[in-house]
Amino acid sequence: MGEELKKHPDYGFRTIWHKLDRPSMFLMDMRPLMWPVIVVADAKLADDIVKASPAMPYGATKSPTVSELHHLLGEESIIMLEGEEWKAVRKSFNPGFQPQYLHSLTSLVVGKANVFVSQMKSAAKKQEVVSLVHYTQALTLDIIGEVTMGHDMHAQSSKDEEQISDPEHLSPIQFPEALCVKLLWEVRVPIFFAALGQRPATMSLQKPYSKLDSRLATIVRTQTESRKPSKRSIMALAIQGQELTPALVKNTVDQLKTFIFAGEDTTAILLAYVFYHLSRTPHALEKLRAEHDAIFGDNTEQLLLTQMSAVMEKMTYTMAVVRETLRLNSPAGGSARMVPPGTGLIVETEAGKACLDGAIIYISHMLIHTREEYWGPDATNFNPDRFLDPSFEIPSGAWRPFERGPRSCIGLELALLEVRVILALTVRQFDFEKVGYDGITEEELYDNDLSLSKLVDAAVMVEC
Repeated sequence: MGEELKKHPDYGFRTIWHKLDRPSMFLMDMRPLMWPVIVVADAKLADDIVKASPAMPYGATKSPTVSELHHLLGEESIIMLEGEEWKAVRKSFNPGFQPQYLHSLTSLVVGKANVFVSQMKSAAKKQEVVSLVHYTQALTLDIIGEVTMGHDMHAQSSKDEEQISDPEHLSPIQFPEALCVKLLWEVRVPIFFAALGQRPATMSLQKPYSKLDSRLATIVRTQTESRKPSKRSIMALAIQGQELTPALVKNTVDQLKTFIFAGEDTTAILLAYVFYHLSRTPHALEKLRAEHDAIFGDNTEQLLLTQMSAVMEKMTYTMAVVRETLRLNSPAGGSARMVPPGTGLIVETEAGKACLDGAIIYISHMLIHTREEYWGPDATNFNPDRFLDPSFEIPSGAWRPFERGPRSCIGLELALLEVRVILALTVRQFDFEKVGYDGITEEELYDNDLSLSKLVDAAVMVEC
């Protein structure tokens, strides 16, 4: 049982789902350890829950389990808010996450990606075995700092690998990024303790995050009150023209924390899994490199900086690789929602009609993303070509790593931009070899993230 508890709950849900003959949804009742949860494994049913309707203008509300995150994200986080308060925050930050504005920040992404390339070159020349997620986390944290708030977090600056995992050395605002994975996991699990009035994970880390609030507030004020032109950033665009009141500073800080927590770790894991799948699928890697040869030639960085929109449109196979990785390894795992009592949401299942009013819902991306009814007999295989096959029709809602409906992930375009830029700068320079893969199970991959980077002998990439 101890080994089972080390796995992500999705693997347990998958085992139960198969034993129940793969229903569209099933009930997990583990009281008193946690609230009863309905696990959803059907695309249409999931869409019925998250879509806007007269009874739910912004889709089903977030699950009450999310309340445990308010110590980390803040009570005004876009994740925590509901209704018109959520709508106001989303509206103010939406422009900064649009492709056109993000493309204007490409130089920031490229600059940080080049640091990552240099670190991988160093590891390759030394034939070092490294924890790839360690480096991709530092990379994505640096990018998020620059893009969202115009601040260089220097997460990739430390040459000591041990320092990267130390909050005191990670960045000027001392953001403990290496704790992010375990921290979010810990606060998700001990609901039983919360019922007793205890929050062991969040309480023990409250002090460091109080310091984080203070540092972020300073960044907000510095970036907006300086007489010099502020750096372009998502934050600057969102609050331009507004009086910088204490209330606005607090709200902005909560959003910045949310973007860091929600975007840094998820994108880092996505990158690691992309390299992992490419290392195991030589023909996909060959096709990806061929596409980049055709698009970029020897001018990758120049074209990224000057023709971003045009090259993004041409990177069709790159996008297929990213989408297929997100299908098989969705970093978010799923979406936890609650249908408010009295909503009158009646859904059709193979067992008949069911009323979901008052129910806590978990939309499992793993189960939906690997249903053979949607993806074919090779549903569990890595096959980017499925997204480019004109004869293959993906059912509505069957691909949902960023969720769907009004409350889909605001950072979708930023994440996809980051990954494509980083792949353009790395995929022809390096081979990534999984170390210690033989004999381990899929469930153990997350904890076994060591990788060996090797320089490609005939790299056509211009060194920057």
